[in-house]
Amino acid sequence: MDISEVAVSQLAAKGIEATRIDLDVDDLPYDSETFDVVLCLEVLEHLIRPEEALREIRRTLKPTGTFIASVPNIYQLCTLALYVADIPPVNSARFGHVHVNDFTARLLKKALRENGFIVRRMAGDAIFPLTDPISRWVASKVPRLAHHLIAVCDVAP
Repeated sequence: MDISEVAVSQLAAKGIEATRIDLDVDDLPYDSETFDVVLCLEVLEHLIRPEEALREIRRTLKPTGTFIASVPNIYQLCTLALYVADIPPVNSARFGHVHVNDFTARLLKKALRENGFIVRRMAGDAIFPLTDPISRWVASKVPRLAHHLIAVCDVAP
């Protein structure tokens, strides 16, 4: 699923079934308890009401399902240096970025818990601007320092 008709067309041209949907307006066009796994990668920060999308995702997951979400982390390690330099945080919705919502590790966990998920694991991708193995390892262990947050969740009973 994607909001972009172009992206949906490109996927269809490759033989991949895709649906255009606006998660701020539309419910997911699937029955309850349909999916074993749902991926939501770099989407929640673009939504006006991410909690509505999370509730819909929760509805469509089977009781034993897994939800994996990723979002940019505005309080990553480089944010301190940016504040000292009086520069807006990287990816912040508050400073003219294309994002509508800001997430930190704590805010992402809270949003997930409040919308029917149990966070099984939280990790990060890398310590911006580095991408080396050590940076990735540190981010996986201390996600609050990472450029992007990755949450692996179970469905709450």
